[in-house]
Amino acid sequence: MDSRETILLVVVIIAILIAAKMIYDGASRKKKLFQKIKKAYGKLPDNDYSAPRYSDNGIGYYYKNKSHDTPVIDDITWNDLDMETVYMILNNTGSGVGEEYLYDMLHTPCMDDKKLKERDRIARYFDSHEEERLKVQCELYKLGKLRNSSVGQYLSGVRSLRPHKPVLHMACLAALILIAAGCAVRPGTWLPYIFLIIVINMVVYFKRKASISSYFVVFSYLARMTETARKIGGLKCEGIDGASKVLKEATRPLRSISRYSWLFVSGTDFSADLLAIVLDYVKMLTHVDMIVFDYLAYRLFKYGKELDQIMETLGEIDCDIAIASYRRYMKDGQGTPICTPDLCEEGPLKIHAENIYHPMIVHPVTNTFNAEKSVLVTGSNASGKSTFLKTVAINAIFAQTIYTCLADRFESRFFRIYSSMALQDNIASNESYYIVEIKSLKRIVDAAAPPPAGQAVLTGENETEPWSRVPVLCFIDEVLRGTNTIERIAASSRILYALSAMNALCFAATHDIELTSILENSFANYHFQEEVNDNDVIFDYILYPGRATSRNAIKLLGIIGFDQKIINEASAAARDFETKGVWAQLNER
Repeated sequence: MDSRETILLVVVIIAILIAAKMIYDGASRKKKLFQKIKKAYGKLPDNDYSAPRYSDNGIGYYYKNKSHDTPVIDDITWNDLDMETVYMILNNTGSGVGEEYLYDMLHTPCMDDKKLKERDRIARYFDSHEEERLKVQCELYKLGKLRNSSVGQYLSGVRSLRPHKPVLHMACLAALILIAAGCAVRPGTWLPYIFLIIVINMVVYFKRKASISSYFVVFSYLARMTETARKIGGLKCEGIDGASKVLKEATRPLRSISRYSWLFVSGTDFSADLLAIVLDYVKMLTHVDMIVFDYLAYRLFKYGKELDQIMETLGEIDCDIAIASYRRYMKDGQGTPICTPDLCEEGPLKIHAENIYHPMIVHPVTNTFNAEKSVLVTGSNASGKSTFLKTVAINAIFAQTIYTCLADRFESRFFRIYSSMALQDNIASNESYYIVEIKSLKRIVDAAAPPPAGQAVLTGENETEPWSRVPVLCFIDEVLRGTNTIERIAASSRILYALSAMNALCFAATHDIELTSILENSFANYHFQEEVNDNDVIFDYILYPGRATSRNAIKLLGIIGFDQKIINEASAAARDFETKGVWAQLNER
């Protein structure tokens, strides 16, 4: 065997070893990924929400820049209910597409019962078909999540991109091929020119790349997204036949994008391998990635609608799996009841719930109620009024988004959902708490009120069902707490009474017992109560019918450690006021 044959044999052996190592590594990564996915299912997700990922340009970008044809959960309600934390509990998605779609889903209660039932069907399918679910999840996890941007932002960036003809880059490539051919024939003559064309090509390359390098990451991710859609569409997964068909149709004109995605992997990326580093130098000289970039830019710009369809379909699939995972966690991990809601488009405004509870309470006390008219909740401090309001509100959102309620049973109309609870004064706009509060209440009243005669109303796809006719479900905690007692009771009673007469079902919590009598004909009274011991106040957090009859504010002063004289004088003053109706004046010290 001569030296050439020896060298060739060594090269072949090295190539075989490298190929075997790559196959082994691929199989090992796939096995670890499957194990990771199986372990995460039915558990609380562990995600990184640090900035800039969790910002307006991150997870929330898709929602904030999407056009919605149905009413959304506004920022006040979202913040009142701490829906950011609720979202984090639900976000067991595998891809950036999924987590952004979930964020939008929770902001957009669905008014279509068929769509919600289809979402439920797919979630149930994935929960009972582990093998099919793992195959789909594997592809979604390979697509991955973004750290410094969002898929929605990428799609917007593609829409703003205008195609560019790669004439200069093709000329650079042609010159390189021509001079390289000349070197092969007459090296002595052409060799000096090869160094010249290398310098020219590199200068032209880096000058253009500086202006478009940010799009390389965009193209790479969108190409992987398209490839993920193609693979999921090709899986034999009967539970998502409809979605698979949509994905196949949407990816057909975009196949070239995934075909050339490898050109946009950089050797400076720590996740890249040696081949990617070598390709970097090849691309600098040949401009092949620039030529393909301009070609793909045209394809992406032309087929933006298909990209949106892929985003929505993959996002829905990923979210349906996350819904199934959350249900499994609540049933098996927490051992608490869950149900699918009974929703109706017509009929009386009511909510019936059996053993309902809050998603963020580990060992919750469940409550049952039947609200056939608006509800007024009273009770002492820390007895559970605000938590109850949030419990009903979050479950109402869950019913129309993830089609899952934390209860044994939940019946409701379709609603537009608003709240006015955890408000703060606005220093930036120089608005007091009271101004912020009445503005918050006014938006609810405006939403519940019928449109003025002759004024056009917002409609959805079905022009015969204006969204303004969908009733309002509102939650108000301590109405007008930012003003004096007399005006608070007078104004709050009239605002609540007006809401009860509109197309609205209202849940309000108050310390003002007077409201329970004033509004007795239009609101059902419920209350929370407590047991007071010598050194403690024990709450059972159970909802009882009727108005509250006990108070604990003064008693709590004693438990905290206030002087007994202050407590005795305060108690005597309260009894005196209840008897005479006026407050006794205190003597000057």
